[in-house]
Amino acid sequence: MSVRSRALSRSGAALLAFALIFAAATAAAAAYPSPAPAAATLGTQPYDDAPGVQVTLISLTRTNGSITARWSYHNTTSGPLQIAKSFTGMGYSEPYSLSYDAYLLDGTTKYPVLKDKAYPIAGTHPGHKVVTLAAGQTYATWAKFPDPGPSTTAITVVIPGAQPFENITIS
Repeated sequence: MSVRSRALSRSGAALLAFALIFAAATAAAAAYPSPAPAAATLGTQPYDDAPGVQVTLISLTRTNGSITARWSYHNTTSGPLQIAKSFTGMGYSEPYSLSYDAYLLDGTTKYPVLKDKAYPIAGTHPGHKVVTLAAGQTYATWAKFPDPGPSTTAITVVIPGAQPFENITIS
């Protein structure tokens, strides 16, 4: 076999190897499609306790006799901001300060955060007293509320420090 034919044979083998690798990569990409786009949120309000922070209601779902609200705080500024500032003497509830006083409102009936014994059934934040959000950072939390009943299909969600999220459909 001449030098030239060996060179052609090697380049043909390299081309075949490239084609096989490309086909495998294409098949792998098809097996793992891109993630779905983020779901729409239910609304956003400014957080009055820390100008520059936005509160976004992410979801409101009914399951097993309760309603779960999920929301987040997003720092829109170029510097750090503190949220969840609690007052002295708040005690055991300090880690719940972002959700402790949240409630659902159906007409004039208020539904506070559910409690298991003395503790709220809600997300907590690490540490005590405050959460510091870096520039651009988002912090998510949640709380469970009593279900006002199947006839209630939309409700107002009240998160302290933000304007009420009104007429939110319960999914």
